[in-house]
Amino acid sequence: MNGFGANAAWSLRALLGTDLTRRSDRHEILDDHGSDQALVAPTLRNLERINVLLSGIRRICRSTIIRDAKKNRLRDLTIADLGCGGGGLALWLARQCARHGITARVFGIDHDPRAVSIARSRCAHEPLVTITAGDATDPGILPDPIDWIVSNHFLHHLETATVTRMLKTAADRARRGIIMNDLVRSRRSLIEFNLLCRTLMPSGHTANDGMVSILRSFTAHELSAILASAGLSSKATITRSGIGHRAIVFRR
Repeated sequence: MNGFGANAAWSLRALLGTDLTRRSDRHEILDDHGSDQALVAPTLRNLERINVLLSGIRRICRSTIIRDAKKNRLRDLTIADLGCGGGGLALWLARQCARHGITARVFGIDHDPRAVSIARSRCAHEPLVTITAGDATDPGILPDPIDWIVSNHFLHHLETATVTRMLKTAADRARRGIIMNDLVRSRRSLIEFNLLCRTLMPSGHTANDGMVSILRSFTAHELSAILASAGLSSKATITRSGIGHRAIVFRR
């Protein structure tokens, strides 16, 4: 693939010539902990803005976590946010639950020390949010007991076998359910995200890393195969969550 750079939208030739038949093994620039520190914060901010606009993660959390708590008159929850990045979702979950009279202790977990530092600073004044540095796929890092396990834009960072193991563990551990939201690997997703980057011209590594994320994401068929391998085919659903996004949802 040619015609693109770290901070630029991709060329039309690169978009049309990209092979989408299988997941890419490319890595995002931000995944390199030695990459430019100064660009980490703006990249995370840009990605969070795009997430709020397009991912549908807030809507699906309201329609599952909040609705379930109200239906069952739950006043206390424990939630884990895997691959929490800059802490935006963890902070929103705690505050959104509080708006509905629910005390939610939210544990954000991320392996990138730079993201952890940003998230801890951002959540410093929210006592119900705890940010932990570590491997979010390690079952030992999860709080116990745990009601909900959620993630947004986390699955595509992992190998398929790791996703299968993590989903099985999450379904076993979560008392209420799991929500795993991620991108859709498709030509349309690539083109739409490319146009968005050209329009907004975001700083940081947003353009490159966003496109690579799409190439690393899963198709609906691949997600179905993963659920089957995890023994969750009859228990979990795959649903369209936002523009260019799908979510795996498992409820008790």
